[in-house]
Amino acid sequence: MKNSTTISIDLAKTVFQVALFNKYGVLKSNNKMSQAKMVQFIAQHPEATICMEACGTAHYWGRRFQQNGHKVLLVPAHIAAKYRTGNKNDANDALAIYESIKRPKTYFVQVKNLDQQDLASLLKLRQGYVKQRTQTANRIRGLGLEYGVKIPQGIAKIRKNLPRFLEDAENELTTSSRFILRNLLDQLLLLDSQVEEATNKLVARAKKVPVCSRLIALPGVAWIIASALVKIPQGIAKIRKNLPRFLEDAENELTTSSRFILRNLLDQLLLLDSQVEEATNKLVARAKKVPVCSRLIALPGVAWIIASALYARLGDGSAYKCGRDASASVGVVPAHSGTGGNNKLLGITKRGDRCLRSLLVHGARSVVSRIKDKQDGLSCWIREQLSKNHLNKTAVAYANKLVRMAWAILKSGEDYRTPLAQ
Repeated sequence: MKNSTTISIDLAKTVFQVALFNKYGVLKSNNKMSQAKMVQFIAQHPEATICMEACGTAHYWGRRFQQNGHKVLLVPAHIAAKYRTGNKNDANDALAIYESIKRPKTYFVQVKNLDQQDLASLLKLRQGYVKQRTQTANRIRGLGLEYGVKIPQGIAKIRKNLPRFLEDAENELTTSSRFILRNLLDQLLLLDSQVEEATNKLVARAKKVPVCSRLIALPGVAWIIASALVKIPQGIAKIRKNLPRFLEDAENELTTSSRFILRNLLDQLLLLDSQVEEATNKLVARAKKVPVCSRLIALPGVAWIIASALYARLGDGSAYKCGRDASASVGVVPAHSGTGGNNKLLGITKRGDRCLRSLLVHGARSVVSRIKDKQDGLSCWIREQLSKNHLNKTAVAYANKLVRMAWAILKSGEDYRTPLAQ
């Protein structure tokens, strides 16, 4: 039977945009649908041509629609974008996908079968571990140089030389820096084993695919070169809770290889949880030994992590003439642009320490969102700002004020005094 109906789908995680065209190319409907409603809608149009962007989950849906007798066309996202008219939204994206498939020179992406999906996923897993290992090696060498420890370039040389530097009591490495470098070395060795395990799994899976056995006959091609959709709610806590259940469910479309990959990544996530907790505890314990950090945590919205970051960045405050200079170094002051003496204030500059700026804004937001009916001077100032500006803008303004107050404490050596209401 000839395909007479065309369905264009703008894919998403939960809400899909589905446009229906008849055999004459006339738009009959273009509506948002849930996943269940979309599947039911497509079942009412047997042997339709279904077009989608070649993006996340496209290959899963492509395989599923092909099994039901539909013709599937996957359009590269950059091509579909050229045919969008009007503003970018789901409805216009669905129309653009349909317009792109009508062009004679449009090329399409082939739907991956499960063998291809497994090999691609295993390859991404391995590449991710290799990239993390390289990043860890660079962090080791960079941190070592801050203490005068020069580790030769190359992962093999780091494995060989770093233990020797850690045991050397005569270099400038402190107790904290030795903990950090030892932790990173352990992480590097763990990534070595994970790269090896992922490589072995990838090669074993490739050997089961007949076409890979033919590809390795090519000069310079080895097994690695030749080489299911489960919806997990957003949020790390939800991944910890739901992923084990999906891995134990024998009725979903996860293959043996994909289960290995997801289980491996879950183990890595749980390991990172423990590493984050350990690093946080070490950081807080170190900050508690610095007297000035004990004064900084008196600032509303500042706890030990932010206090340690402020002290690490600003020191005793002597490098800055005033509090505004300190704020400018963190990038929480307004940028400006203009000519002929007419300047216009823009958003914040976002220069300097991105990590510290992020911590300050989060700390400031926690104070601004819980201001309620407090009557001290700072709370009254925040309430006045909220009456004129959005909460986020007020949070950034308070982050700016936090840096200035922190500079004053560091420069003067005095304790924080709660301002009185005017």
